[in-house]
Parts: sequence; C-alpha cells; structure tokens
Amino acid sequence: MDTVKAVINLKEGTLQLEGPQEFVEKYLDQYNSMIQSWKTFSSLPPEVKTKDEKEVTPKRTRAVRPKAGPACGEKISELISEGFFREQRTREEVTKKLLEKGVRYESSLISATLNNFFKSGKIEKTGVGRNAKYYSNV
Repeated sequence: MDTVKAVINLKEGTLQLEGPQEFVEKYLDQYNSMIQSWKTFSSLPPEVKTKDEKEVTPKRTRAVRPKAGPACGEKISELISEGFFREQRTREEVTKKLLEKGVRYESSLISATLNNFFKSGKIEKTGVGRNAKYYSNV
C-alpha cells in the first residue's frame, strides 16, 4: 500500500497529513472546503494555497493612537531648566515630580531618557542601575 503525504502551511503552524491516498484525499477535501469558506468571509489566513491559486495574504491595518501628550524628553528637559537636578535625583524622584506636573511615563522610558541626557552631556550621573542618581550643574 502506497503512503502519500500532504503539507499545509497555516499562520499558526504546519499541518501534515500522511497515510493511504484515500485518507489523505478525504482530509484534503475537508480542509479545501474550509479554505473556500474562509474566502467567503475574506479572512483567509496567510500562506494558505490551494492547487489552482497563488498565495493569498490579507491586508492588515494597524490602529494608530494619537499622541497622548508631550514627549518624556521634553518634560525632563523642563525639569533641568527649572533646576530640579541641582540636587542628585533618582529615577523614582523624577517619576514622582513628573506625576506632580500631570504626566505619567513608564519607568523604563524615564530611565532611558535620563540615560540619553547623560550620554549627550546635559546631565551627570553617579551610580548604576537602581542606585543611579542624576544631577546638573546648570
């Protein structure tokens, strides 16, 4: 008895059928009917091919949220010009001060922004990681 094999690439993974020809054809017919119904609803997953067709990839649109407020760098720059960094400040202190000003940023964004200001020479830094403190002589 001959063994045949069919491979179907789906977005979520690969489906492999292997066995006698009747078995494989039975399931290919079932999957083909599902593929045809996907086309009806215009939701055909990418990389699905039938015998007579080319690869079909549905268009995807990405929702773009409007910018919520000022950039973190702008607000930290304001703090520098106001003299907030005359004393050494931790990231937590900067976060708290920004909250008092009515803006909230993720701690990782604040850390990265402070580090960028340090690299550009706008502020100084002592310590590393959570022990880092930032200050300015301006």
